[in-house]
Amino acid sequence: MNNDELKKLIDSTDMVALVSPYTKLTKAGANYKGLCPFHKEDTPSFMVNQEKKMAHCFGCGKGGNPIQFLMDIKHIDFKEAVVELAKINKFKLTNFSFNANPINKLNQKYYEINKLAMEVYERYLYNSESGKKALNYLYERGLTDEYIKTFHIGLAPSEGHVLYNILKDNNYIELDLVELNLIRSTSNGYLDVFTNRIIFPILDEKGNVTGFSGRILTNNKNEPKYLNTSDTKIFKKNLILYNLNNAIKSINTANRVIIYEGFMDVIASTRANLGEAVCSMGTQLTSNQIKLIKRYTNNVIVAFDSDSAGLLATQRASQMFAREGMNVKYLLLDKCKDSDEYVHTLGKDAYYNYFNNNILNYYEYMYRVVTKDINLSDPIMLDNAKNKLFAILYESRSEIIISEFIGKFAKYIGIEAHLLRKEYDLKYQNYNRTVDNEYVEVSYQEPIINKPVKEQGFILSEARLFNYATSSKKYANKIDDFINENNIRFSNDNELSNIWLTLYSEYYKIYNDYDESKFVKLLEDKDISSNGTLNTVKRFTELQDFLHMNSLNFPYSEEDLLNNLNDKKRRNYLRNERKDLSNKNLSIEQAKVLLNNHLRNLKHNKGGQRWI
Repeated sequence: MNNDELKKLIDSTDMVALVSPYTKLTKAGANYKGLCPFHKEDTPSFMVNQEKKMAHCFGCGKGGNPIQFLMDIKHIDFKEAVVELAKINKFKLTNFSFNANPINKLNQKYYEINKLAMEVYERYLYNSESGKKALNYLYERGLTDEYIKTFHIGLAPSEGHVLYNILKDNNYIELDLVELNLIRSTSNGYLDVFTNRIIFPILDEKGNVTGFSGRILTNNKNEPKYLNTSDTKIFKKNLILYNLNNAIKSINTANRVIIYEGFMDVIASTRANLGEAVCSMGTQLTSNQIKLIKRYTNNVIVAFDSDSAGLLATQRASQMFAREGMNVKYLLLDKCKDSDEYVHTLGKDAYYNYFNNNILNYYEYMYRVVTKDINLSDPIMLDNAKNKLFAILYESRSEIIISEFIGKFAKYIGIEAHLLRKEYDLKYQNYNRTVDNEYVEVSYQEPIINKPVKEQGFILSEARLFNYATSSKKYANKIDDFINENNIRFSNDNELSNIWLTLYSEYYKIYNDYDESKFVKLLEDKDISSNGTLNTVKRFTELQDFLHMNSLNFPYSEEDLLNNLNDKKRRNYLRNERKDLSNKNLSIEQAKVLLNNHLRNLKHNKGGQRWI
């Protein structure tokens, strides 16, 4: 593309029309002015000159010609901005090759199919008897037609074949519809995947419809509350953030993103004039999603639910954001479980005010979590809160933070700060790590992430297998088959074995897809019903923390899963051999000789496959 063609492209731009979707412009002499879309301000300092095809903010300095404006506002590179501008201006480019992140024709067709499906769901919501019930539900949740249409919320027909018939009438083939997880093949022919569910379309940051999530409309315990599109060529749950396409404008202005747990929280936040809202579709936040956020801002506010699953997810997210060097703050709700409930119960203005006055740093957030709902007359509850706070403060390694929050807690419970500090110092004075990662003179039980290196092989093996099991029900079945065929346990740790049994034997009997919040709730219910002390949930937390600290990314291949299972079998065999040898009263030298022989025999099986 030569300079003459580039100039023609820029000259063909309606600069006011290009900028107007991002800020309201008013005529000001020869220019137009408005609030800057790149930073927050009260007095307009963003100027647009239609004749010169230029924009400029006198506050932050951003703007430029149409291409530079698109690069900054959409966080895209030069070539992407040129293509985007040509599309807006309906300008035909010649001698211009664009190879960065191309959308091939197949993907473009998939986006078109999904867009049509979205339109079908939207029309059905407003033009059917079933839609009246769904609309009433949405209205009761506080949504107006404006927000229903902004978020393209729809309804999947209950008949089970309506979408399929419409897509077929538009000459789309079954192979593509199955690939997009819109229909499924059954003994009765092809049927819609989503039926009688409120549909939330999932769009990528460029506005392409990549997939869907359907919320059940009737109370049916045999059906999952939410059903998501399975991973396809254009939809990967761990790569996408709900509402990012709508939120980019607000993220640019506020220079921050608010991350929630659910769709309704995001919509409630938008209703409360906090439009920089996204969520990770109810799944665990991934490193890919964090990198996606980092493209737009380095500032994050975590606003997960205030229940135990939400608090657990918040702690994990904080570690992941910290590893990326991002600035993270937190919101802890005190009157409602989540933001949607807050807006619905107390109003959007109340939520906006609460939000802006209760943004916390990590240690203030965790302090409030620890002290929330404490009965000051219950010594056991106070002691538990104290121990939790001590563990959190020790993580900081900061004398300022330790002193501040020990003093704050001492005042709260009514004792002298120096007495509490003395207890803290006594507890942690001998907590030291040697150069080989062994721990010495530890006065309390360590979590699994701090086990000595020689024990971490077992933990790593179990952690990897657990993450395989949560990534796919199919993998969970393979793991269970292998364990049963080889007569081995998932883990010699009773709590970790309990986690596995709960996942495979109970959770996957109810749900087809893994959702961490639902799984934690199931673990809690089991512990509470058996008069336990939530040890299983604690071990689950430690297991997940271990995964994050070891940067275990999933899923891998089926071959890798088989290697892990064989590794598990080998470790189990060696453990049993050591135990057997220790029971035979052999001398140390005799035991070493026998064990080394076993190791040599295990290096290769009969088929030549390596074990170690």
